[in-house]
Amino acid sequence: MQHDGTVWLGLGSDHTDRDLETVSVAASKQACAKPVAHQLWAMADVQSHLDDIRLRCEIYEQGEWIVYQSGTLAQIQPIPVLIAGAGLKNGSAMLCGTLGAQGGVRPAQQYRMALIDPVLDRQISLEYRVQALPIIA
Repeated sequence: MQHDGTVWLGLGSDHTDRDLETVSVAASKQACAKPVAHQLWAMADVQSHLDDIRLRCEIYEQGEWIVYQSGTLAQIQPIPVLIAGAGLKNGSAMLCGTLGAQGGVRPAQQYRMALIDPVLDRQISLEYRVQALPIIA
């Protein structure tokens, strides 16, 4: 996210409608809200150790929390490259990476995730529930 000339790093979910995704990835993204955490870190504070920052996502499945995605930001496209390529403008935000889904891509009713900075010993967390709507003809 960029605001008042400062680039910020945060945590959000590019949630999609899995059934609609089989028809159109773009439409599946447009159909769903994008939950975001209420905390940001100044990019300048993490720039030197971006590759060490961990991303972890769990889903609630069959009565327990299961690791769905886990890894470091080194495993996605370099964030400075993504920002430069997107031409991030003031007042805009960009979702910029995901890790491979452990056990395959699948829907869930609950998600919890964290962006973990081991160098500055802090984390940003996000948890949300999904309410699937019935398809109406």
